[in-house]
Amino acid sequence: MNHTNIPSYENWNNRYSQERVTAVKPQIREKLLQYGVKSLSDLELMMALIGTGTHDCPVEQLASSALQVILTRNKDTWCDELQAIKGLGPTKAAVILAAFESGTRLTSSREIKIRAARDLHPLLQPYALEKQEHFVVVSLNGAHEIMNIRVVSVGTVNRTVVHPRDVFSEAVKAGASSLVVAHNHPSGTREPSIEDYQLTERLIMSGKALGIQLIDHLIITKTGFFSFREETNIFSVEMRSQTYTAAHDSPLLARWLEEIQMKP
Repeated sequence: MNHTNIPSYENWNNRYSQERVTAVKPQIREKLLQYGVKSLSDLELMMALIGTGTHDCPVEQLASSALQVILTRNKDTWCDELQAIKGLGPTKAAVILAAFESGTRLTSSREIKIRAARDLHPLLQPYALEKQEHFVVVSLNGAHEIMNIRVVSVGTVNRTVVHPRDVFSEAVKAGASSLVVAHNHPSGTREPSIEDYQLTERLIMSGKALGIQLIDHLIITKTGFFSFREETNIFSVEMRSQTYTAAHDSPLLARWLEEIQMKP
């Protein structure tokens, strides 16, 4: 019997490990996309982050070792200990660290009480890098905590079209008590346009009629932000009283409000 073509255990094990490395991730990805991210176990989530293993260390083993570090070690030592895992390396360690830090920040942001523009600006600053105008709505509960942040419109480099219905519809369905709106200026200027003023007035009117207070309208740039509440008198008691009266005299606004309340 010729044994020359029979692979050694080491070669067979390496090939088997590689097959497991390349097969595991698609299975996890399909499970995530079909059943949702909550369907994955902690180990599978870590495997999805790491992506692939090596010939000597399957992705399952790397994920298990990484989880041990995350669950049992001090956070200050994660960076060094993850990189010390054989087969993981600095690139995959950085992905894991970035994912956990991102999750921590986003989770903690839900507990931030939004009282002024400076409270919200750090969470919206990334939109300053967009090359098109993005109009963002931040819904708040009665404790001024963030319920959700969503983009309702994407426009051009210097304009975005926003309808009050789109701004308030989700806030109404979610039972929000108030909201903050914001948009970026890709040009870099923080000065509001005439259209920005007009839109802010319409949103104040709509919010007053719906019982959902518009707290502020921010313009986000790479170097800072503009706050309509802090830098204009558009939110003054006198102005809001006038716009509220105008709201009930406006057939257009009445139609907007009807659309919002009837929208499923």
